[in-house]
Amino acid sequence: MVDPAFLLVSGLVVATSILAIESRQLVYGAVNLALMFLAVAGMFILLDAPFIAMFQIFVNVGAVAILVLFTVMLVSTERWARVPRGREFWAALGTSGLTVLALVSIVARTGLADVPPPPAAPTVGPEIGVVMLGNYGVALVLLGILLAASVIGAVALAKVEKG
Repeated sequence: MVDPAFLLVSGLVVATSILAIESRQLVYGAVNLALMFLAVAGMFILLDAPFIAMFQIFVNVGAVAILVLFTVMLVSTERWARVPRGREFWAALGTSGLTVLALVSIVARTGLADVPPPPAAPTVGPEIGVVMLGNYGVALVLLGILLAASVIGAVALAKVEKG
């Protein structure tokens, strides 16, 4: 019997890869490429290989897909993002506020704010990996997502139309 989780993740891989290829705008293609890389990381998690899954997220999503996205956004001359006006601005502000409240409540309820003190500084490479992915893995992933979102927002706000 085939695992339903495998069917779901493999369907996500196939769907997002098709969307990445068939997208008319490059920005949406790059976003779908990043989602496809995340789905492949989900396959590694199903294979009980969390280190390879984290490596997939850090390298392919964090480096390759974001680099492609930044390149497309900075080089593209088409207008892919509009400055919100009127009700759209307040809707975006409310949505971002609710997102911040949700993240703060998640951190408060799960105890992510109570990070244990760092152990003695490890000197061996595998020990550093165990400490980073063991004690601080969730915080490291959240920090990477926050950094990527802030850089994308900054580039979107700084983009100037020529003409």
